[in-house]
Amino acid sequence: MAQQAKPDTAKEPLVLKLPHPYLTAYTVVNVAPEGQPASYQVQLSSSNTTSKGIAPPTTLHNGTVTFSDVATLSQDAVPPMGDNSSWARTRRSPYVTVTWTQDRPSVPQLWLIAYALVSLHPLVENFRVLLSGKDSQALAQELYATGLFHSHPKGSNASAPHDGHLLFRGTFWQGAASPFGARPVWAPHLDASGKPIDRRYPPFPFQNAPSTQFPALPRHTQHPVREPKPEPGSIIYSRWVPHLKEHFTMVALDYTNDEHLRLFNKWQNDPRVAAGWNETGTLDQHREYLRKLHEDPHVLTMFAAFDDILFAYFEVYWAMVSQDLVRSIVALN
Repeated sequence: MAQQAKPDTAKEPLVLKLPHPYLTAYTVVNVAPEGQPASYQVQLSSSNTTSKGIAPPTTLHNGTVTFSDVATLSQDAVPPMGDNSSWARTRRSPYVTVTWTQDRPSVPQLWLIAYALVSLHPLVENFRVLLSGKDSQALAQELYATGLFHSHPKGSNASAPHDGHLLFRGTFWQGAASPFGARPVWAPHLDASGKPIDRRYPPFPFQNAPSTQFPALPRHTQHPVREPKPEPGSIIYSRWVPHLKEHFTMVALDYTNDEHLRLFNKWQNDPRVAAGWNETGTLDQHREYLRKLHEDPHVLTMFAAFDDILFAYFEVYWAMVSQDLVRSIVALN
């Protein structure tokens, strides 16, 4: 028997939005008859009529697909806490059932349901998902190939149940099954006007290059070859934050943009910022400072914003070691 959480009917439906450049809005609606267990569906939101985004290239919502509220096994069916095997941890995970009544949904449509699940339950690290509908096993195999779903581990006992499939929060946010190309949907390829750059190539390959600093320093090293920098002024990261109802974005700084330069100059001359950053100066001095960073292949300068309001500045450095170094300032207008 399952123990199912009672849905809070007083809550507003969850609103989800795609990142830039699409910005398509969806609502997660309980479509179950009154008095019945919750049955959710991801529907297009009416607010899309005023959206500044573009239509996604594939349909993500599906009116024939629903999913249950999260449930846990009853106490008599839960593996003992002393059993920390992969099978036992999976059995103890909250689970949901995804159901469809017609042809099986597409992988992008399951990605949207995964988006809803990790947003509805932000503290759950992994879900056990049961698929109920036509060709469910074929769909599961496609999802395995993307890394979004994983097979249920088998127990040491041959009779131990291993139904359902694992959905990990971590693989979702890394971009598994991202429906708009090889890059994670959160890290789009856009130009400065916000339009997608059509690059239907595999991910950037890993390769090392030598770095020699003789005669200035007696050093021979190697470092990974990095992708070219994003276009100045372009959005390089975008993610909807449901509890804030705002998009968080990161924008490649453009030192030729008067607004970017003015804001950088204002922040650097703020006494609180200057105490730690030590980069006070004139507009011309800051323009030159940012120009040099723009031409340095090891540094990426960027702003962070909530919706269209810039609130922070970052410098990200490629280092010779495996970790990246980040220098940042935050200044509220």
